[in-house]
Amino acid sequence: MMQKVLALADVPVLILDCQTTGASPATGNLLEIAWSLYGSSNAKDNGVTSYLVKQPDEEAIPPRITAITGITDEDMEAAVDPGKILKELRTVIKKLKQPPLCVIHYARFELPFLLDFFKRHGRRTTLPVETICTFEIARRIYPNLPSRGIRALGGYLGLELDELKRARSHVATTKEIWSHLIKVLDEQGVRSGDELRSLLLNKAEKRKGPLEYPLDSKKRLELPDCPGVYRMLNCKGRVLYVGKATSLKSRVNSHFRGRKRKTNKSFELLSQVTDIVVTECASPMEAALIETDQIKHYNPAYNTSLKAGFRQLVYYSADFKKASEKPSKKIFLGPFSSSSIVEDVVALSKSLTDETSFEGMLYGIDDGELIDEGVELFRECYGDMLDDDFSVDNLLLLGMKLFRKTRNMVRAQRLAALEEPEPESESDSEVDDIDESEELLLEDVTAEDVLARLESALITMARSFLLSKELTGLLNVEVTYEYKGKALKTVFKDGQMDSANESGKAAAKSKVHPWKGLAVSDFDRLRVLITEIRRMRSQGSAVKLTPENYLLSRF
Repeated sequence: MMQKVLALADVPVLILDCQTTGASPATGNLLEIAWSLYGSSNAKDNGVTSYLVKQPDEEAIPPRITAITGITDEDMEAAVDPGKILKELRTVIKKLKQPPLCVIHYARFELPFLLDFFKRHGRRTTLPVETICTFEIARRIYPNLPSRGIRALGGYLGLELDELKRARSHVATTKEIWSHLIKVLDEQGVRSGDELRSLLLNKAEKRKGPLEYPLDSKKRLELPDCPGVYRMLNCKGRVLYVGKATSLKSRVNSHFRGRKRKTNKSFELLSQVTDIVVTECASPMEAALIETDQIKHYNPAYNTSLKAGFRQLVYYSADFKKASEKPSKKIFLGPFSSSSIVEDVVALSKSLTDETSFEGMLYGIDDGELIDEGVELFRECYGDMLDDDFSVDNLLLLGMKLFRKTRNMVRAQRLAALEEPEPESESDSEVDDIDESEELLLEDVTAEDVLARLESALITMARSFLLSKELTGLLNVEVTYEYKGKALKTVFKDGQMDSANESGKAAAKSKVHPWKGLAVSDFDRLRVLITEIRRMRSQGSAVKLTPENYLLSRF
C-alpha cells in the first residue's frame, strides 16, 4: 500500500532562529536560540520557546551586539547551559515525522552556528534535521522584490517586527512567512516536500525588469511638486520613515527609481511601504523644522538622525564641578547635547591639576602610559599660556582660541580653493596622497597624536559652548526670509515654532533659566534652524533675525 504524500501545509515542522555574537563560529558564539512547532498536529498559535545561551568562559556581550539585540550582560545572568538547551531541542525534534524538517529564514547564516552547537555539545558531525530556507523560497517566488530579509519580507506580508533583533520575534515572523509561502507554493503547484526540494535545487532567477514595490505607483506619482514632509507607512499604518523635501513629488519618487547607491536598509524599507502621507510646507526651511518634530513624535524605525532615543541635555555649574539634566540658578551653563563633550576636558583638568593619570575616554587610544605622555606634552605646550591654571573654565578659554585659529585656517583654505582653477582630471599623485593618508592611520599612535586628540576635545567643547549660546538666542526670535519671491516669516516662542507667515513680536525672554522645561526635541529643532539659516545665506538669500543673532559655532 502506497504511503500518502502529505501536503506541505500538513507537514509538522520546527521553526527556528538564532542570534549570535559574531558573523561565524570562528568569530562569535551562539547567543540566543528560539523554536516552535508548526503544522497540522500543532496549533498555529503554538508558543515559542527561547533561551539565552551561556557564553564560553562567561564572555561579555560585545556593545554592538547589545545595540542590535538589546541583550545585556545583566540579561545573561539568566542564560542556560548549552547542554541543557540541546537536550530539550532534541526532545522536540523527536516529535517530528521523518525526515524532521526545520524551517529557518536565511539558513545560510544560522547553519554553521547550529552545526557547531551540535558538534560541541551533542557530539554530532551532522544536523539531525533537514533545513528549509524561507529566504531561498522567497527568492524564487518573488524575484523582483527589493529585499527578502526577514524584516522586509515580513513587512511586505503585513507583519511587524520589533526594532531589536531577537530570536523569539523572528520565530514568530518566520511562522507567518512559512504559512504564507506554502499557500503561494500550492497555487504554483508545489505541494509536497519533494516538489519543494526540486524547486530549491533550481537556481533562482535573476531580477528582471523593474523592482516590485507594495506601494501603488499612482500614489507617489500624484504627489505635489512643493516643499514638505513625507511619511512612509506600512500596511498597519505605522510610520517607518519621515523625510523632508524641497519637492515632495521629486524626492519621494527618487526612493523608488534606480538601484545604484541604495543600501540593503533602503530596499528593506521600501519592501514594506504601502502608503505615503505628506504635509505640504511653505518652504524647505519649514519642512526641515517639521521633519525633526515628526521624527520625535513617530520614532520611525528607519530614521537614524534626529531621534530622541535616550539623549538628555546636560547643564553645568560655572566651574564645571556640578552637572544636572535640569538647569537652575547654580547649574546654568548649557545646554550641552551630551555629557561626553565635557567629560574628557574635566578628566584632563583633573590629571593636570592633581598630576594623576588621565581617566577620560580617548576612543581608539587605550595605552595608559602613552596617554599620560600626551598629557605631559599638553602641559609643556600650554602650561605657560595658562599660567599653569588647568581648571575646566580656563581650558574652555583655550579651546575657544584653538577653535578660532582652526576656523580661520579652514576659511583661508576655502578662499584659496575658490581662487585656484579646477584641475582637468584627477592625477595619479592625488590618488597616491589619499592612500598615504590612510596608511598613516595604521601607524603606531604617538604622544603627539594624543595631544592632537586632547586639543580636539577642547575645540569640541568650545564649539558646543558657543552653540548653546546661539540656540539660547534663537529660543525667542523672528526669522524673516524669502522663498521663490515670496516673503515669509517664522516666529519662535520658547523654542517652539509658533506659526509661519504671521506677523508679531517674538516672546520676551523669561527671567527663569531660558531652557527650563525644554528638552532634546527643542535643542534639535533650533539646531536645524541654524543649519537652514546657514544654507539659505550660503545660497545668497537674505535672512533677517529679530533680535539679531550671530552664528559663530561652525567652521
